[in-house]
Amino acid sequence: MSRAWMPLYVADYLADTGHLSAAEHGGYLLLIMHYWQNGGLPTEDRRLARIARMSPAEWGASCDTLADLFAEGWVHKRIDAELKAAADVSGKARAKAVKRWQVHAAADAGADAGALPGHMPEACQSQSQSQSHKQSPPVPKRTGRARALPEHREIEAAFGAVLSPEQAQAVIAHRRTLKKPLTLHAAKLLASQLALAAEPDRAADLMILRGWQGFAPEWGVNAGLALAAQPGQSGSDAGAGVRISPIDDPEAWDAWRQARGGRPLPTDRTGCWTVPSRLPPTTPQASEPTA
Repeated sequence: MSRAWMPLYVADYLADTGHLSAAEHGGYLLLIMHYWQNGGLPTEDRRLARIARMSPAEWGASCDTLADLFAEGWVHKRIDAELKAAADVSGKARAKAVKRWQVHAAADAGADAGALPGHMPEACQSQSQSQSHKQSPPVPKRTGRARALPEHREIEAAFGAVLSPEQAQAVIAHRRTLKKPLTLHAAKLLASQLALAAEPDRAADLMILRGWQGFAPEWGVNAGLALAAQPGQSGSDAGAGVRISPIDDPEAWDAWRQARGGRPLPTDRTGCWTVPSRLPPTTPQASEPTA
């Protein structure tokens, strides 16, 4: 499994490698980065030299010095421990998401035993109801040896305005697992998309379970999630949809275009797109509702 980032504790690194030359520093960093991404190193000198970007002569001069930083068989116990810790965190977050999703699915099935799986509820919750549990959410705090960067705190705050602290951390960790770490702008966009669901925490669980990079309202509709009612909706045809601004995920809108028979996306006078709060019937006799 390829991993986009690895922890590097600078003080510990410098304490362990103060005796290395500049070339040996470069070779050692390349070796441990390969170890992190692949879970280990080969044992053949020729392959190790290629990973370290060293010539045979350079490797012969530095091999013994670099080998002292590993256990027998080129095993790095510190990296093994970090890999296990990262896997444990990812596994626990996924297990919690699965459990929460199963609980909600069971509750939905009990409320409407005759509904088909993935069927969209007949009406969306009001925005006041969907937002009641999100008033004045605490900003989650990061833990660890290094101080969090200001941008990291702003990313957490962006999600904290929509999700519970636990879910905010789970979404951030999920994007790192996908090798798509969030910028502040991307976090705000994703948070605004999750907020369109009546239950944003459930939308975040669905995103993690399906392995999605982002979230679009129509995906949640397909999975049986209700959308939050938006201000300014009326009883007209526009009231059957949710107006949102364009998002930076063209694949989501391509999928919706295909579901609508390839027709252009509907827009209003402001240029906003309208995402339907319920999808058209799938039976051959039923026709698609007017957007």
